Amino acid sequence: MLRDEVGLERGLAKLKSEVAEARQQAPSFKAELEGLRAEVATQEKTISRLRAEQSQLGFGLRQTDKRMTLTTFELTAVGGATREALERRTGGNQHVTVKHIHQQVNVTEGGQAVVAGDTVTRGQGERRRGG
Repeated sequence: MLRDEVGLERGLAKLKSEVAEARQQAPSFKAELEGLRAEVATQEKTISRLRAEQSQLGFGLRQTDKRMTLTTFELTAVGGATREALERRTGGNQHVTVKHIHQQVNVTEGGQAVVAGDTVTRGQGERRRGG
């Protein structure tokens, strides 16, 4: 019986030695876990920074849109005022109505129209016909 006990103690000591050796060989997840926690903290900071930038860009975009709308309105107003000034300067819109004329009409540079070989020139309030 003593031999059995000694054999059991040796076996138990051998098992304890193997367990201790296995524990030394087992990877340490504590260092890896700390590394992952540090990476998560870095990502959280990056996400917060990006959200702040997105908010600032959104605000800037809305302000730019408001300025563009105002600029468009101002340009439309300036364009309308320019058009009115040009109409006053040139006498407004000029409309020409031709009814039942069966002749070839060509308009040359300088505002002259050639009607069947006769040149019709219209200046300020006068009308001349020449051939």
